[in-house]
Amino acid sequence: MSEHISPIRIFLVEDETLNQDIINAHLEDLGYGLHNKSRSGEEALALIEQQPPDLALLDIDLRRGRGTMDGIELAMALRKKYTFPIIFITAFQDVQTYERTRKVKPDGYLTKPISPAGLLSSIEKALEEASNRLINPQPLPEEDQWELDSEGKSYLLEDDLFIKIQSVYQKVPVSSIQYIQADANYLKIFTEKGKIVVTTNLSNFTRQFEHPTLLRVSRSHIINVNFIESFEDMHTVVVAGQVIPIGKTYRGAVQERFRFIKTTR
Repeated sequence: MSEHISPIRIFLVEDETLNQDIINAHLEDLGYGLHNKSRSGEEALALIEQQPPDLALLDIDLRRGRGTMDGIELAMALRKKYTFPIIFITAFQDVQTYERTRKVKPDGYLTKPISPAGLLSSIEKALEEASNRLINPQPLPEEDQWELDSEGKSYLLEDDLFIKIQSVYQKVPVSSIQYIQADANYLKIFTEKGKIVVTTNLSNFTRQFEHPTLLRVSRSHIINVNFIESFEDMHTVVVAGQVIPIGKTYRGAVQERFRFIKTTR
């Protein structure tokens, strides 16, 4: 695996050891693996506090886990503080259970027995939906369900971009991206540690993903504003040592984004 990408950290909360082993085996076969696991909601909260995952698989029924929380209550607690997507695992399909889970706005459901195909589909869909929320932010579940922080939160993946590389989604921190260059139907994503090539075009990328530090400056380039070194009369910008042209269509947006002070010689 390239050093500039990271495996998805998946946290599993499942009170039956056999089911934990089965899900872990499925994840390893799919190329993901399990980052951490727990049998109870209380233990899960403590472990997640130490290192939040990128995605959580939560069994709804946790009666064998020696805790008082069920998976839905755990999800409610996580939604108040964390941004990662949540997938529910359940053996129940009754209306009452569905209504309780719906209020949490999960990113997916898995019904036992879990198949590798179903698990893969749920993970990919959850990551895609979570990334799409950057473009169309969704509010938290109804405020009467639990207390919110004073400002409230929307649960977004604000700092990570998930890219499918060799059939597995990998995490690329947005903070590490210097600039993106389009080349026909390919994108070259230049990061601090290397280059990633993905099969898509720039228009499709911008439709799927937006971030306040990423700024489009031409038909072929997106730059990370945190890596800007200098401008040259609004025609070019130097980003991480690379001279990048600024298209006429995009110059107005660039001028609005930054403050330029003219000096006398």
